[in-house]
Amino acid sequence: MARPPLPTDPRDTWSPTFWKTPSQYVAALSSGCGRVVAGGEQLYLLRAGNQNLAVRELGADMRPILAVAVEPRPPWRIAVAHELGGVHILVGDAWIKIRRATPAETTLATHVAWGTNPTALCVRWEDGEFARFSGNRLQTLDSFESLDPIDGLAADDRGVVALVRLEGPTPIAGTLRGNKFDFRVLPVECDEPRDVHVAVAGDAIAVALDDSGAWLSRSQDEAFAACAPLATARAIAFEGTSSDAALFGAVTFSSTRSFVRVDASGAAVRVADIEAEGSDEPANVSALAWDASRKTLWAASTSVGLIAIKAPGAKGMGAPS
Repeated sequence: MARPPLPTDPRDTWSPTFWKTPSQYVAALSSGCGRVVAGGEQLYLLRAGNQNLAVRELGADMRPILAVAVEPRPPWRIAVAHELGGVHILVGDAWIKIRRATPAETTLATHVAWGTNPTALCVRWEDGEFARFSGNRLQTLDSFESLDPIDGLAADDRGVVALVRLEGPTPIAGTLRGNKFDFRVLPVECDEPRDVHVAVAGDAIAVALDDSGAWLSRSQDEAFAACAPLATARAIAFEGTSSDAALFGAVTFSSTRSFVRVDASGAAVRVADIEAEGSDEPANVSALAWDASRKTLWAASTSVGLIAIKAPGAKGMGAPS
């Protein structure tokens, strides 16, 4: 795979910043309507219009964080899934714990996302169970046993939810609107469990498995195709909610982790590179999220922490300590 070029014109140059956090271990990330949430040993909050990163300590039964999701509309709830098997929701200053239909409390939740139509928190557990939770106390709205097991999910800022199922005779991915699941065939081989990353923007869906690259479909009528510039991508994110939005991926080149942007025409450009200090291995990037209000791509890394990569023309934003 050829390495995409970095921009040569300063007007097209992206600007990466490493944010100072109490811990460099950051594993989960979410952004919506100017709010950015990251999680690891602590929960980090960047509120709309703010440049100061707030740190919220977690209880002993709530760490480390595996997945986070910020609700992109009032009441701006934050969902946190952690390694002790629970899913907690932060509403104001209060934590609410939600419970799955089956009582296996030690089963980990691996993906969380806020969807609309109806407004609900979508959760996927490591055994493949998928359910939605709604209401002020987030009671179980419904489960989808016909779709289980689900292997991955994501939602865009408008609440469009995408689901991926790898098991069965044919791997599939699609959008869930209300109770209707419109799916497309995903042309991948799945002989063993895979680490699944999903991104959605309207009708566009991207799926990345482990470090084996991204697959992309931009409409219900368009078949999934391998995205060649993201052939070793793992973490992925769309630049917005339009189906023609550019797709970002964290790609491996030797000991370097590069962030590559692929637009709707397929043109690719490398926007930033990072390396893990003192290591020959590329820095791990576990999640990406696009922050439209700040024109910034955020990255969560368990080895170097929280990274903000500003787009050309974005307003200045430092890395407050």
